[in-house]
Amino acid sequence: MVVKNEPEDSKIPIVKKTKKENASIRCSEHLNGLVDVARNAGVTFDSLEVKLTEEELAHTVSRLFIAQHFGGSPQGARQYAKDHNIRFHFADKERNTYLPSRPGDPGLFFDGHANIDEDLSPDPRYTFIRLGANSWHYLGNYKIKNVTTVTRDEWNLQSDAFKAVWTTSIHQAKTWGKDLRKVIKARNLFREENAELERDPTRDELEERKERVSEAEINSVSVAEIKEAYDSGRQVLWISTLTFVGYDEAFQRTLIEKSRPVPRARAVANDGVKKRKSATAVIDFDAAPEGDANGDGDTISSRVSKRRRNVR
Repeated sequence: MVVKNEPEDSKIPIVKKTKKENASIRCSEHLNGLVDVARNAGVTFDSLEVKLTEEELAHTVSRLFIAQHFGGSPQGARQYAKDHNIRFHFADKERNTYLPSRPGDPGLFFDGHANIDEDLSPDPRYTFIRLGANSWHYLGNYKIKNVTTVTRDEWNLQSDAFKAVWTTSIHQAKTWGKDLRKVIKARNLFREENAELERDPTRDELEERKERVSEAEINSVSVAEIKEAYDSGRQVLWISTLTFVGYDEAFQRTLIEKSRPVPRARAVANDGVKKRKSATAVIDFDAAPEGDANGDGDTISSRVSKRRRNVR
């Protein structure tokens, strides 16, 4: 997992939160037992006390808007806005079926590259969930902790749709997906070249074989090979818990204020006839967050729209 170097002294303003006694995560049919991971990790529900209306809490913005006003890239699950000293975390529900649904909710995050011994940072992250094209919802500040992996049995209990989303994303993603395809190809080649060993490569053996995997071999990895790697348990997804620690009310108000549409004067020709502006191609950076996630978890399928869009 690639994580940018970040300072350790960030301080995040939060609002008051209130614990609910004996709270537990509500089970989701899509998780098929993985919710126990969150329970065992001590994830609880925190109610929220803020001076925002429901409409203000529900306000969304685009990834491009966030990058333009705070910094970082409009692509990538984890971003750091250096000028504002803010760590962001972006996730979509296509690959993560149990993300928080509202501010204060706990959740789980699936990760292709995480390490159980490596936390993202000691500080919480401003967490956004993708609701649709150009629509990212700030849910609060969350501590994200890698806790375990999805076992082979747990993976095989998931729906075909869940597994298809992940295998297809890994097959198509240009960065994090490529890294995973390289690992899968290196492991398969090692097993073919050392069939008499009847085992998978050790970590050192896998690293050595990865160095000799060509671009053509990486590109040859099929969706079926990726699925087999996960079905067999040789390749796994990591699970991270998302624990709510607070809500930055001033930050949400800033998002609302800065994303208000600005009235534009309509262009008028010298003869008094209004001119029509030509359509401009705009890349939709919000198609999916690419990077160390989902992907870290996260596929890029940037779409180009020939119609004009207002960047919120």
